[in-house]
Amino acid sequence: MQLLVAVVHEEDKLEAVLSGLVELGAAGATLVPSEGMARVLLQESPIFVDVDAFARYARPRNYMLFSVLPDELVDAVFALLDATLGGLARPGTGIAFTVPVNRVLGLASPLGGTNATR
Repeated sequence: MQLLVAVVHEEDKLEAVLSGLVELGAAGATLVPSEGMARVLLQESPIFVDVDAFARYARPRNYMLFSVLPDELVDAVFALLDATLGGLARPGTGIAFTVPVNRVLGLASPLGGTNATR
């Protein structure tokens, strides 16, 4: 199992990402509105930052997506994110990474119900 953490910069692409996750068989995801460091620094301490450098990456709002995935889905989900978000290698499109998950309680099954532990 892997915990996917993805930051999506473009709100209009969220539905396509979430629909793609469902199609791939992901059990679910949680979205959290977030702000990036560039935006906060520009708002709170513009005198201390290179405004031109940070302004390129400052977004009004990002979304953090969390999803616990079986190992076999990770490559397909990364391909989905890369294609849907326009190439994560390009600056300002988002970021995605996974971390190993050793134990899960309450994970919803794509077929309904929950798994007590995995």
